[in-house]
Amino acid sequence: MKTAASPGALERVGRRHPAVQVKLETSSVCFCTVYRDEPQHKILVLVNPRGTKTVVAVYLKESWWSLEDVLRTSDPAREGLRKEQAKILWKNGAAVGFYTVKLKGSLCSKSTGACYLLPVFDTVFVRRAHRRQGLGTAMLRDFCDTFPRDEALGVSSPISPAMFQVCRHFLLACPEQRGRLWEVKAPGTLDQRINIWLQIQLQQEHCLGEEVENKNDQECGAKEEEAGLPVRLLT
Repeated sequence: MKTAASPGALERVGRRHPAVQVKLETSSVCFCTVYRDEPQHKILVLVNPRGTKTVVAVYLKESWWSLEDVLRTSDPAREGLRKEQAKILWKNGAAVGFYTVKLKGSLCSKSTGACYLLPVFDTVFVRRAHRRQGLGTAMLRDFCDTFPRDEALGVSSPISPAMFQVCRHFLLACPEQRGRLWEVKAPGTLDQRINIWLQIQLQQEHCLGEEVENKNDQECGAKEEEAGLPVRLLT
């Protein structure tokens, strides 16, 4: 949706669905950083006043554009993962997800001279309508395939519960990657790495131990009840 650039001529802008249309006024317009680590790069965005973290349109080339139009491509040949700054995942002509990488040798931050010691899977995003379709796992697999010569690959710490499940599904399907994938803190020295598959195994053992302990307590309580003894309160 392309609209007039003049604020006076623009009454409303937003998604096509009327429930999320937003008036163009001072309280709903702000600047948003493009890159997390480079705050000097900003774009003008229109936000939903009911939830200022929700962007409904962006200002590009002297016009306002809805997110649906910004995330579409005029090139019908675009499909799958393509490297454009980050890697963008295209599906049926629309951008449905992306992931970013901290390259080996790149600066961790401008305030320190430390550089990443291994490639790191830093940020991943899948649009809500396309989640639970294996796209996160596909992007993690693509990341690993992109650096075939590196013995160790990182995933930025802390790993969210959702990302932890993505790692679990991926490593169950690709056992050859279990020794390569590590949760890392910058810059990724040996003492800043924890093997992700080891964490998965430890978590499974912990859950199994709790199940066995609960089962034993329940069986013990049942036997005491059969013997006419007071049943213990399990806490």
